[in-house]
Amino acid sequence: MAKSRIIYSEVVNLIADFYNPKSDEWVEYQGNIQIKESGKQPINIEMNFIDGYVSFAPEPPSKHTIKAKNLIDLNLKLIKWFNKYSYILKESKLVTRENVG
Repeated sequence: MAKSRIIYSEVVNLIADFYNPKSDEWVEYQGNIQIKESGKQPINIEMNFIDGYVSFAPEPPSKHTIKAKNLIDLNLKLIKWFNKYSYILKESKLVTRENVG
């Protein structure tokens, strides 16, 4: 089976705070979002840990990939993944954008 062609790609920085009012712990990931031409789940984000201040909070994995049907589903899965480790997604900054197709 042939691979689907990537039609759009962007790099974002994701910043999440630990869910505790007395804590100032946070993590930052760089995510590469790709939209493919076809497939069951044509949108995916590959996240890599960049920086963070974590002392007592649980530390999420350094690499993670999420696949989704559409952008709304991707956003919901991303929020759910951060919540799993008691973090709240606070900020998403666009770094680069590329229209491939």
